[in-house]
Amino acid sequence: MTRLTVLNSMASADFSESIEIQKSWGIRDLDLRDSILGESINDLSQPTAERVRKAIDGSGLEVTCLSSTFFKEDLSKGQDHFVEQHLRKLESVLAAAQILRPRFFRLIAASLPVDGNGRRLALLEHELAWVVDLYREAVDRIAEAGLRTTIENEAPNSIFTHDDDIIGFFELLGRPETASFTWDIQNQWACGVFPSIEGFERLKNLIGYVHVKGGQAEPSGRDLVWAASLEDSDWPVRTIVQAVVDSGISPVICLNRPSHGRPKPGYDYEALTKRDIDFLRSEIIGIE
Repeated sequence: MTRLTVLNSMASADFSESIEIQKSWGIRDLDLRDSILGESINDLSQPTAERVRKAIDGSGLEVTCLSSTFFKEDLSKGQDHFVEQHLRKLESVLAAAQILRPRFFRLIAASLPVDGNGRRLALLEHELAWVVDLYREAVDRIAEAGLRTTIENEAPNSIFTHDDDIIGFFELLGRPETASFTWDIQNQWACGVFPSIEGFERLKNLIGYVHVKGGQAEPSGRDLVWAASLEDSDWPVRTIVQAVVDSGISPVICLNRPSHGRPKPGYDYEALTKRDIDFLRSEIIGIE
Protein backbone atom coordinates (compact mmCIF):
# COMPACT_ATOMS: atom_id res chain seq x y z
CA MET A 1 0.00 0.00 0.00
CA THR A 2 1.13 3.54 -0.79
CA ARG A 3 1.04 6.04 2.05
CA LEU A 4 0.49 9.80 2.03
CA THR A 5 2.38 12.60 3.70
CA VAL A 6 2.49 16.40 3.65
CA LEU A 7 5.20 18.98 4.23
CA ASN A 8 5.20 19.36 7.99
CA SER A 9 4.27 23.06 8.14
CA MET A 10 1.16 22.41 6.02
CA ALA A 11 -0.45 20.83 9.08
CA SER A 12 0.73 23.56 11.46
CA ALA A 13 3.61 25.99 11.91
CA ASP A 14 3.89 24.66 15.46
CA PHE A 15 5.96 21.49 15.24
CA SER A 16 4.33 19.57 18.08
CA GLU A 17 0.85 20.49 16.87
CA SER A 18 1.81 19.49 13.32
CA ILE A 19 2.80 16.03 14.53
CA GLU A 20 -0.51 15.56 16.33
CA ILE A 21 -2.56 16.80 13.38
CA GLN A 22 -0.72 14.53 10.96
CA LYS A 23 -1.30 11.55 13.25
CA SER A 24 -5.02 12.43 13.32
CA TRP A 25 -4.95 12.38 9.51
CA GLY A 26 -3.49 8.88 9.52
CA ILE A 27 -0.05 10.01 8.34
CA ARG A 28 2.89 7.87 9.45
CA ASP A 29 5.68 9.32 7.30
CA LEU A 30 7.05 12.80 7.94
CA ASP A 31 8.42 15.17 5.31
CA LEU A 32 10.29 17.86 7.22
CA ARG A 33 11.14 21.18 5.56
CA ASP A 34 10.67 24.18 7.86
CA SER A 35 9.05 25.25 11.13
CA ILE A 36 11.08 22.53 12.86
CA LEU A 37 11.26 23.89 16.40
CA GLY A 38 12.32 27.21 14.91
CA GLU A 39 14.67 25.83 12.27
CA SER A 40 14.54 24.66 8.67
CA ILE A 41 16.37 21.72 7.14
CA ASN A 42 18.91 24.13 5.62
CA ASP A 43 20.05 25.22 9.07
CA LEU A 44 19.13 22.15 11.11
CA SER A 45 21.30 21.76 14.20
CA GLN A 46 22.17 18.54 15.98
CA PRO A 47 20.43 19.58 19.24
CA THR A 48 17.21 20.30 17.33
CA ALA A 49 17.50 17.02 15.43
CA GLU A 50 17.86 15.21 18.76
CA ARG A 51 14.72 16.92 20.07
CA VAL A 52 12.80 15.96 16.93
CA ARG A 53 14.03 12.38 17.14
CA LYS A 54 12.86 12.20 20.75
CA ALA A 55 9.47 13.67 19.82
CA ILE A 56 8.76 11.09 17.14
CA ASP A 57 10.31 8.02 18.77
CA GLY A 58 7.58 5.74 20.02
CA SER A 59 4.93 7.66 18.08
CA GLY A 60 4.76 5.23 15.16
CA LEU A 61 6.11 7.95 12.85
CA GLU A 62 9.20 7.86 10.66
CA VAL A 63 10.96 10.49 8.58
CA THR A 64 10.60 9.84 4.87
CA CYS A 65 12.32 13.01 3.63
CA LEU A 66 14.34 15.98 4.82
CA SER A 67 13.33 18.63 2.30
CA SER A 68 16.17 21.09 2.05
CA THR A 69 16.17 23.87 -0.51
CA PHE A 70 19.88 23.59 -1.29
CA PHE A 71 20.68 24.60 -4.91
CA LYS A 72 17.37 26.45 -5.32
CA GLU A 73 18.90 29.44 -7.08
CA ASP A 74 19.66 30.70 -10.56
CA LEU A 75 22.86 29.25 -12.00
CA SER A 76 23.84 32.71 -13.24
CA LYS A 77 25.14 33.34 -9.71
CA GLY A 78 28.07 31.14 -10.61
CA GLN A 79 30.08 28.23 -9.30
CA ASP A 80 31.72 30.01 -6.35
CA HIS A 81 28.35 31.13 -5.03
CA PHE A 82 26.89 27.63 -5.24
CA VAL A 83 29.91 26.11 -3.50
CA GLU A 84 29.85 28.65 -0.66
CA GLN A 85 26.11 29.01 -0.17
CA HIS A 86 24.95 25.49 -0.89
CA LEU A 87 27.59 22.76 -0.89
CA ARG A 88 29.42 23.96 2.22
CA LYS A 89 26.21 24.66 4.11
CA LEU A 90 24.94 21.22 3.13
CA GLU A 91 27.97 19.67 4.82
CA SER A 92 27.10 21.44 8.06
CA VAL A 93 23.64 19.85 8.35
CA LEU A 94 24.44 16.26 7.41
CA ALA A 95 25.39 15.25 10.95
CA ALA A 96 22.00 16.48 12.14
CA ALA A 97 20.30 14.74 9.22
CA GLN A 98 21.83 11.40 10.21
CA ILE A 99 20.09 11.60 13.57
CA LEU A 100 16.68 11.64 11.87
CA ARG A 101 17.43 8.70 9.54
CA PRO A 102 15.28 9.81 6.59
CA ARG A 103 14.63 7.74 3.51
CA PHE A 104 15.63 10.75 1.38
CA PHE A 105 17.55 13.99 1.65
CA ARG A 106 16.17 16.43 -0.91
CA LEU A 107 18.06 18.84 -3.13
CA ILE A 108 16.43 21.21 -5.62
CA ALA A 109 17.17 21.36 -9.33
CA ALA A 110 18.56 24.86 -9.92
CA SER A 111 17.02 27.35 -12.33
CA LEU A 112 18.35 28.35 -15.74
CA PRO A 113 16.11 30.69 -17.77
CA VAL A 114 16.68 29.59 -21.36
CA ASP A 115 14.21 28.44 -24.00
CA GLY A 116 13.91 25.17 -25.84
CA ASN A 117 13.64 21.48 -25.06
CA GLY A 118 17.15 20.16 -24.52
CA ARG A 119 18.78 23.61 -24.47
CA ARG A 120 19.40 23.52 -20.73
CA LEU A 121 20.92 20.05 -20.98
CA ALA A 122 23.27 21.20 -23.74
CA LEU A 123 24.50 24.03 -21.52
CA LEU A 124 25.03 21.63 -18.60
CA GLU A 125 27.06 19.32 -20.80
CA HIS A 126 29.36 22.07 -22.05
CA GLU A 127 29.48 25.67 -20.76
CA LEU A 128 28.08 24.75 -17.32
CA ALA A 129 29.69 21.36 -16.74
CA TRP A 130 30.56 22.44 -13.19
CA VAL A 131 26.88 22.16 -12.26
CA VAL A 132 26.66 18.39 -12.69
CA ASP A 133 30.02 18.01 -10.92
CA LEU A 134 28.67 20.03 -7.98
CA TYR A 135 25.51 17.94 -7.71
CA ARG A 136 27.59 14.77 -7.95
CA GLU A 137 29.78 15.96 -5.08
CA ALA A 138 26.68 16.76 -3.01
CA VAL A 139 25.16 13.34 -3.75
CA ASP A 140 28.41 11.64 -2.76
CA ARG A 141 28.63 13.53 0.52
CA ILE A 142 25.03 12.71 1.33
CA ALA A 143 25.76 9.05 0.54
CA GLU A 144 28.81 9.13 2.82
CA ALA A 145 26.42 10.21 5.58
CA GLY A 146 24.39 7.06 4.90
CA LEU A 147 21.53 8.87 3.17
CA ARG A 148 20.00 8.79 -0.29
CA THR A 149 19.53 11.94 -2.37
CA THR A 150 16.38 12.95 -4.17
CA ILE A 151 16.46 15.93 -6.55
CA GLU A 152 13.20 17.78 -7.16
CA ASN A 153 12.07 19.88 -10.11
CA GLU A 154 11.10 23.39 -9.03
CA ALA A 155 9.44 26.21 -10.95
CA PRO A 156 9.96 28.38 -12.86
CA ASN A 157 12.90 27.88 -15.24
CA SER A 158 14.06 24.61 -13.70
CA ILE A 159 16.91 22.69 -15.29
CA PHE A 160 14.39 19.85 -14.90
CA THR A 161 11.74 21.44 -17.14
CA HIS A 162 11.47 18.94 -20.00
CA ASP A 163 11.60 15.16 -19.76
CA ASP A 164 14.74 15.09 -21.91
CA ASP A 165 16.45 17.55 -19.56
CA ILE A 166 15.69 15.34 -16.57
CA ILE A 167 16.71 12.08 -18.22
CA GLY A 168 19.90 13.60 -19.60
CA PHE A 169 20.87 15.16 -16.28
CA PHE A 170 20.65 11.88 -14.40
CA GLU A 171 22.68 10.18 -17.12
CA LEU A 172 25.39 12.83 -16.70
CA LEU A 173 25.16 12.56 -12.91
CA GLY A 174 25.86 8.84 -13.04
CA ARG A 175 24.66 8.00 -9.52
CA PRO A 176 21.70 5.63 -9.99
CA GLU A 177 22.31 3.85 -6.69
CA THR A 178 22.40 6.97 -4.53
CA ALA A 179 20.24 9.58 -6.29
CA SER A 180 16.73 9.61 -7.71
CA PHE A 181 14.15 12.10 -8.93
CA THR A 182 11.34 13.72 -6.99
CA TRP A 183 8.70 14.40 -9.61
CA ASP A 184 6.60 17.38 -8.59
CA ILE A 185 3.89 17.06 -11.18
CA GLN A 186 2.43 20.55 -10.86
CA ASN A 187 5.89 22.17 -10.82
CA GLN A 188 6.61 20.68 -14.23
CA TRP A 189 3.23 21.95 -15.42
CA ALA A 190 4.12 25.43 -14.08
CA CYS A 191 7.23 25.25 -16.29
CA GLY A 192 5.03 24.64 -19.33
CA VAL A 193 4.86 20.84 -19.55
CA PHE A 194 1.30 19.56 -19.10
CA PRO A 195 1.20 16.39 -16.96
CA SER A 196 0.62 13.20 -18.94
CA ILE A 197 0.82 9.46 -18.48
CA GLU A 198 3.32 9.41 -21.36
CA GLY A 199 5.58 11.75 -19.41
CA PHE A 200 5.33 9.53 -16.36
CA GLU A 201 6.27 6.46 -18.38
CA ARG A 202 9.37 8.24 -19.68
CA LEU A 203 10.48 9.35 -16.22
CA LYS A 204 9.41 6.50 -13.96
CA ASN A 205 12.75 4.68 -13.92
CA LEU A 206 14.28 7.78 -12.33
CA ILE A 207 11.50 8.57 -9.86
CA GLY A 208 11.74 7.67 -6.19
CA TYR A 209 9.28 10.18 -4.74
CA VAL A 210 6.24 12.03 -6.09
CA HIS A 211 4.71 15.37 -5.08
CA VAL A 212 1.12 16.21 -6.01
CA LYS A 213 -0.92 19.40 -5.82
CA GLY A 214 -3.92 20.78 -7.61
CA GLY A 215 -4.31 23.33 -10.35
CA GLN A 216 -6.61 24.53 -13.09
CA ALA A 217 -6.20 26.04 -16.54
CA GLU A 218 -8.53 28.45 -18.28
CA PRO A 219 -11.21 26.66 -20.35
CA SER A 220 -9.51 27.72 -23.58
CA GLY A 221 -5.96 26.67 -22.67
CA ARG A 222 -3.66 24.22 -20.91
CA ASP A 223 -1.37 26.60 -19.02
CA LEU A 224 -1.54 26.46 -15.24
CA VAL A 225 -3.48 29.50 -14.01
CA TRP A 226 -5.43 28.76 -10.82
CA ALA A 227 -4.75 27.00 -7.52
CA ALA A 228 -7.29 24.27 -6.84
CA SER A 229 -7.88 21.02 -5.01
CA LEU A 230 -6.75 17.74 -6.54
CA GLU A 231 -10.39 16.78 -7.07
CA ASP A 232 -11.04 19.91 -9.14
CA SER A 233 -7.76 19.83 -11.06
CA ASP A 234 -7.45 19.91 -14.83
CA TRP A 235 -4.45 17.60 -15.00
CA PRO A 236 -5.31 13.85 -15.06
CA VAL A 237 -4.90 13.25 -11.33
CA ARG A 238 -6.65 9.89 -11.11
CA THR A 239 -4.87 8.38 -14.11
CA ILE A 240 -1.36 9.52 -13.21
CA VAL A 241 -1.52 8.94 -9.46
CA GLN A 242 -3.04 5.49 -10.00
CA ALA A 243 -0.14 4.67 -12.35
CA VAL A 244 2.35 5.87 -9.73
CA VAL A 245 0.73 3.70 -7.08
CA ASP A 246 0.52 0.66 -9.36
CA SER A 247 4.21 1.01 -10.25
CA GLY A 248 5.31 1.04 -6.61
CA ILE A 249 8.09 3.53 -7.34
CA SER A 250 6.99 6.07 -4.69
CA PRO A 251 5.97 4.17 -1.53
CA VAL A 252 5.05 7.54 -0.05
CA ILE A 253 3.37 10.35 -2.01
CA CYS A 254 3.68 13.89 -0.65
CA LEU A 255 0.88 16.43 -0.97
CA ASN A 256 1.92 20.06 -1.41
CA ARG A 257 0.00 23.30 -1.39
CA PRO A 258 -0.99 24.41 -4.93
CA SER A 259 1.69 27.08 -4.87
CA HIS A 260 2.10 28.02 -8.53
CA GLY A 261 -1.50 28.85 -9.41
CA ARG A 262 -3.21 32.10 -8.44
CA PRO A 263 -6.08 32.10 -5.92
CA LYS A 264 -9.31 31.79 -7.90
CA PRO A 265 -11.99 34.31 -6.96
CA GLY A 266 -14.84 32.63 -5.13
CA TYR A 267 -13.07 29.27 -4.81
CA ASP A 268 -13.29 27.43 -1.48
CA TYR A 269 -9.77 26.84 -0.13
CA GLU A 270 -10.90 25.83 3.35
CA ALA A 271 -9.25 22.65 4.71
CA LEU A 272 -7.69 22.01 1.30
CA THR A 273 -4.94 19.69 2.54
CA LYS A 274 -7.36 17.39 4.35
CA ARG A 275 -9.71 17.43 1.35
CA ASP A 276 -6.85 16.35 -0.91
CA ILE A 277 -5.90 13.53 1.46
CA ASP A 278 -9.49 12.28 1.60
CA PHE A 279 -9.86 12.53 -2.17
CA LEU A 280 -6.77 10.43 -2.92
CA ARG A 281 -7.73 7.81 -0.35
CA SER A 282 -11.21 7.51 -1.81
CA GLU A 283 -10.30 7.61 -5.51
CA ILE A 284 -6.96 5.81 -5.85
CA ILE A 285 -6.78 2.06 -5.33
CA GLY A 286 -3.84 1.13 -3.13
CA ILE A 287 -3.50 4.32 -1.06
CA GLU A 288 -3.93 3.94 2.67
